[in-house]
Amino acid sequence: MAESSGKTAGKVCVHCGVNCEGRPRVKDADGRYACKACFDRLAAAGPSTQAASAPAVKVVANAKAPANAGPGRGTPGPSVAQIDDDAMDLSSLVSAEKQASENVHYAEMQRCPHCNALAPAGSRICTGCGFDNQTGAVAAKTKIIKQPSEKIPSRLRNKGKGPQRLAGDANVGKWISLAAGVLAIVLIFLMQGNKEACYTMIALGMIYGLTWSLVSIVKPFSEDDTFWGVINLLTCVIGFTAPMTLFYVLCRSSSGFLRWGLVTQILMVFGLLTAWSKILGE
Repeated sequence: MAESSGKTAGKVCVHCGVNCEGRPRVKDADGRYACKACFDRLAAAGPSTQAASAPAVKVVANAKAPANAGPGRGTPGPSVAQIDDDAMDLSSLVSAEKQASENVHYAEMQRCPHCNALAPAGSRICTGCGFDNQTGAVAAKTKIIKQPSEKIPSRLRNKGKGPQRLAGDANVGKWISLAAGVLAIVLIFLMQGNKEACYTMIALGMIYGLTWSLVSIVKPFSEDDTFWGVINLLTCVIGFTAPMTLFYVLCRSSSGFLRWGLVTQILMVFGLLTAWSKILGE
């Protein structure tokens, strides 16, 4: 009985001297008690008042500081200690503790009168809506317009390392076709009245023409230009799309082999006609 009386006598608020038995209270690490009313009053007053008041309950600070707390924004308020002799609901004290720790932070913030967003005290422009606190106007927002990507014509596409390879392919094809053209001109002079040379010219012309036709079909497909690939294929099979193939070679294709190869084939045909006319005239 005496032990129970002593335990009861020990639950006295160190601030107001009221017996806290049967009432909401907190207990610090040294075993001292504070009633809920005194705790709320000290929590609302802030850390500076708690430090100035003596004696004060040293409550265990086990709560972490809020994420937005930093230098100059105050320290978190005291945490409610665990009660070891009863199971009273002190959730309201926990709420008061969190509110007290955030009071200092909110005191250094201001709300935008336009969008009600929080901003550092003294800031002029609201980062949320662009409202200017000095002029009272909403700053113009910058709108980023994405420029559409430039579409590269199919005749300029390649799967190499850029324009260097494109120019290189055109130059190689040009020199191949020029060499074939020079050979055709030489054979034209050799075929004058010579049937064997004329047959050789016909065989070379057929091989060169077949190669040129295959390149005219493969080149558009390699450049993802399916339409012209189909057109050139029809030209080789049927022939009625030949004017469209001629337009592709001269105006759309970047292949030097196709362009100069067309000139070479014209020379070959001209040479064959000249040679055969002389052979038939003899």
